Amino acid sequence: MTLALVAMAVLPVILIGAFSYNLAQETLHERVYAQLHSVLDLQRAAISRWYSGIEADTILLANNYVNEEHLTVILDPDSDPGIQDRYRFYLTEYLRSLLASRPGYSEIFYVSPGGKVLLSTDLSRVGADVSRDAIVARTLNSPEDVVVQDMTSIDGSTEMAFGHVLHRVDLGPMITTDEINAAVIIRVNLENSFYPVWLNWPARQETGELQILLQSDGQWLYASPLRFSPAAPLTQAVPDELQALLRRGTGFNPIWWTQDYKGEDVLIGTRYIPETGWILAVQQSRSEALAPINDLRNVWLLVTAIVLVAALVTSVMQLLYFVSLVGGGRRRS
Repeated sequence: MTLALVAMAVLPVILIGAFSYNLAQETLHERVYAQLHSVLDLQRAAISRWYSGIEADTILLANNYVNEEHLTVILDPDSDPGIQDRYRFYLTEYLRSLLASRPGYSEIFYVSPGGKVLLSTDLSRVGADVSRDAIVARTLNSPEDVVVQDMTSIDGSTEMAFGHVLHRVDLGPMITTDEINAAVIIRVNLENSFYPVWLNWPARQETGELQILLQSDGQWLYASPLRFSPAAPLTQAVPDELQALLRRGTGFNPIWWTQDYKGEDVLIGTRYIPETGWILAVQQSRSEALAPINDLRNVWLLVTAIVLVAALVTSVMQLLYFVSLVGGGRRRS
């Protein structure tokens, strides 16, 4: 009878608590997943805008007839030296004004087909031979599209470079020809432009973290500063488990439970960025992501324990009372 009374008291609490816990767990998972997807979508759009903006500046400096005409005059040995100097001054000031208005741009320069710096926002670089610079060589060999040098580490800083060719203008009929006359290169320091824009996303709480992942030599590397690690960008590979997941789902938008670079269980979501070939990742620790449901579980266990103890105490008291009644009746008889 005592066991039956305890079961009748505790069983409804257990059943209702279990049902509520499972329902709350599903709701929380959906909410956390939705938050991560929202962060990923917003930040991917921000990265695309940032990237497209630099491409647009590169095209503007290259496909501008006035710039092409001025550089043609500067490179023409028969042109008036006074006019050449004025055009050099005009183009240099134009580059410097653009540099000043774009956070993170470290240098903008025009280079000749032979690899000599014609004009630059860094005056000390004018005349320098940059023909062995990978972005210069690739740009001069690409007659149409914007050429992009992906993230690279230079003197402890992470940089990218964007380039586009300019064409010679026939100064007689003033018609643009197909002949490549020069190239424009924009160098960007990511630590002063890209990283500050999106790393500190709102509501990241105690463990939330955004990361850029870049594939190099068949493995994925962290290409952005890590919130809880001093490792420099492009120096630390992502964990093996995540490497395998990324190889199976690069083009998708999944969310996984896995271990991060600290060895902690995390919820991580990813987005592929087609413009760059990068993967944007957002992660949150399992303990923080599930904190509300863990609190509910603890309350449920506490309530169950209280009900169980109360039922046991009540049942024991009833049992003792029953025993005392039985014993008293026997003595009277």
